[in-house]
Amino acid sequence: MLYRFFRNTYPLETTYNNILFSKYTNRFIESYSKQAFKYTLRNKLSRIKTIDDCVKLLQMFETTDEMCENIINIFHKFNPSENELQKFSLIYQEYHNNIDNKGFAASTLWFCIIQWINEFQKLKNCAIPTLNSVGIELVNFN
Repeated sequence: MLYRFFRNTYPLETTYNNILFSKYTNRFIESYSKQAFKYTLRNKLSRIKTIDDCVKLLQMFETTDEMCENIINIFHKFNPSENELQKFSLIYQEYHNNIDNKGFAASTLWFCIIQWINEFQKLKNCAIPTLNSVGIELVNFN
C-alpha cells in the first residue's frame, strides 16, 4: 500500500528509475517492518501475565529456531526486569509438566530466558573495556 502511494505520487518514466525506486522502497519497508516487529515483540513479552499470553506470543513464529533467536536477541537489546523474570518463572513452574501447547510454550520461553542469562553472563565475564553492541559496560559490572 505504501509502495503504491509512492509510485502514484512520484511517476517514474524509465525502467531504471522503476527498478531503483523499487529497491530503495523495499529496503525502507523491510527496515521499518523489522523495527516494528522488534517493538511489538518486546511489548508482548513485557505484557505476558498468563500462559495464554505465552501461547499467543509463540504463535507469531513459524519455527522454534526463529522464535528462540528473536526472543534472545530482544532480551539482549532490552533486558527484562526482575518482575518479568519472576512472572516467567512462575508460569514455567506451573505448566512445565503439561504435555500440551501450554507446557511447550512455558518451557520454550523459560529455556530462551536461561539461554539469554548464560549469554549475558559470558558477556559480563569478558574483560572488554568498552561498550559492546548491546550497550552494556562490561568492565564495571561486578
